[in-house]
Amino acid sequence: MDKRKTILIVGGGFGGVRCALDLAKLRLVGNPRVVLLSDKPHFEHIPSLYKVATGCSPLEVCIPLREIFARRKIEVCTETVDGAHLSEKILIGKSGMHYAYDFLVLAVGSETTFFSIPGLDKNAFALKTLTDALRLNWHLTELFEQVRKSQKTVQIVPAAQIVVIGGGYSGVELAGEIAAYARKYIERHGGDSSLITVNLIQASPRILETVPKRVRDRIVRRLNRLHVNINVNRPIGKDDIESDDFFRGAIAPKTLIWTAGISPNALYKRIEGLSFDKDGRVLVDRFLQARGHRNVFVIGDGASTRWSGMAQTALHDGRYVARAILDRLYLRRSSEYRPRKPVSVIPVGYGWAAAVFSWMTLYGFFGWCVREAADLHFFLSILSPLRALRVWRSGLQKVESNKINNM
Repeated sequence: MDKRKTILIVGGGFGGVRCALDLAKLRLVGNPRVVLLSDKPHFEHIPSLYKVATGCSPLEVCIPLREIFARRKIEVCTETVDGAHLSEKILIGKSGMHYAYDFLVLAVGSETTFFSIPGLDKNAFALKTLTDALRLNWHLTELFEQVRKSQKTVQIVPAAQIVVIGGGYSGVELAGEIAAYARKYIERHGGDSSLITVNLIQASPRILETVPKRVRDRIVRRLNRLHVNINVNRPIGKDDIESDDFFRGAIAPKTLIWTAGISPNALYKRIEGLSFDKDGRVLVDRFLQARGHRNVFVIGDGASTRWSGMAQTALHDGRYVARAILDRLYLRRSSEYRPRKPVSVIPVGYGWAAAVFSWMTLYGFFGWCVREAADLHFFLSILSPLRALRVWRSGLQKVESNKINNM
């Protein structure tokens, strides 16, 4: 019987992968097992989903976990965790398997929520997983082909309208990229791109509410140049979803894309004994442990910490917890967790981004280079240099259609 301690990491996203890789590098007393459970056999680079939706190769988004952990002492299991008994230090998998642990790291991230708006989940595309991005790309390609073949009528009306609901980071990135993608795709194939309108909807008075006003104003001007219609103070309800007259009398078919809501993964609510803040995130102590549960760590989107929900925060959390577990194994006192403010980089169409540092802001091509450099740096941290370069380059290549069947 294996008497080594077990470090169990649930979630193969940014935080879980970073924590596992750092644990593999550290000299851990007692040679404990490090086991990573993920509901997918691959890592998904969520910040690049908007690229896949607009015709880039999915290779940048989908990286097999076994490739990331090759030649490292990490056990990877594809398993959906269904619940846990924290008092007994047992996790329960959907397969019926029970997983015992000495240290538990919960890093299952977040998921799309439609705020109980009737019909929205059936009528709108989401953009939270690779499957979501591939579905949206297939739909956009079909839509553009229909528009390309249509003829402009005497009435000045769009042949199709794309409605991105949610004026946060994801919505702005996607709206800008779709507008640029539609124009290039249709004009390349001999159509009229003016027959497509892209609308960005925000329920509150401003898009990108957490971004400084000077930066927001530049981004708004960039969206205007891409012919994205920005509509603020426009909450969406059931009547809007079902209405044929969604916008200003437009009669064109609508493509609804929902980016306005995410919530912590439902798994957290199924684990008895956890406590939550008003947003449904797990309350943690100064060592990122779930309150009242020693050696049960919560990182990334599910933790009630400052700047939770950002990939950079999840990476920072993963590094911290790996070091905290090392300290526990050596019976040392851990330093307290200190959140780190992430750098905001907001791409708006190919070749343009706003990169907001604490001391300066870069716009346009230079801002876009910051984003691409950050992505390359991340891939280099999890893959061999040659493989990292190939994955990164794939995100720059347009393949137009990532057509899928039965997804």
